[in-house]
Amino acid sequence: MADQFSSNPRFVWEGPEFKEPVELVAFVVGKDGVEETIPVHKEHACYYSPVLKAAFTSSFVEGQTQTYRVEDTDPDIFRLLIQWFYKQTFKHSTANSAESIIEEQSIVEVSEAEFPSAEIDSMYLNMVKLWILAERLIIPRLQNFIMDSLVEMSEESWSTLWMATAYESTSSDSPLRRFAVDVLLYQVPAYGKKQCQNHFPRELLVDLACGATLSSKSGSRYVHTRLTRDYMVPEGSS
Repeated sequence: MADQFSSNPRFVWEGPEFKEPVELVAFVVGKDGVEETIPVHKEHACYYSPVLKAAFTSSFVEGQTQTYRVEDTDPDIFRLLIQWFYKQTFKHSTANSAESIIEEQSIVEVSEAEFPSAEIDSMYLNMVKLWILAERLIIPRLQNFIMDSLVEMSEESWSTLWMATAYESTSSDSPLRRFAVDVLLYQVPAYGKKQCQNHFPRELLVDLACGATLSSKSGSRYVHTRLTRDYMVPEGSS
């Protein structure tokens, strides 16, 4: 490429190039005894995930059979991953349209006596499960895309249903855990904290207590404020 265009994003291509448009790999996705085989272009899978690239180009069974098993994952969640492979976005809601979500008051403000709708709970939970899958497959760009969506949603409507799942599947220093703590601290109203206690694992409550502790340095400020928090993960070239 001519030097004068090399730094112009309009002329720089990022993404699969469909060099092998008929080369497919198979994902056997299952949870709770239900399995589904989902074909995907190999180039897309290998481009976005170094884990999948290593598997499909290896001499192990995945490389020989061009089949990869994804256990303990709902096929519907895996389909969101495939949507992102091809479109760099995914269907956030199971509702038929954005209008129907608004009609159900899923993304409008929650009044003092109201709780998140089933639709909002589902949106949060699906994105959290997809974030966890993206972490497993080392796809930081997708993790950050999801986190942007979660942060934006949290500014409009809260949910706690997803928090136990986030803690069950992540490490102690996970950005997803930090986000859960901050949502509970700053977004969930008092009545929500009381009524949704069964959504809070012990580790979350400990992290919450630590986050709400006054700083030993100043004595008048809490250990952290949400403005200083970073929920993103470092991205490579993919």
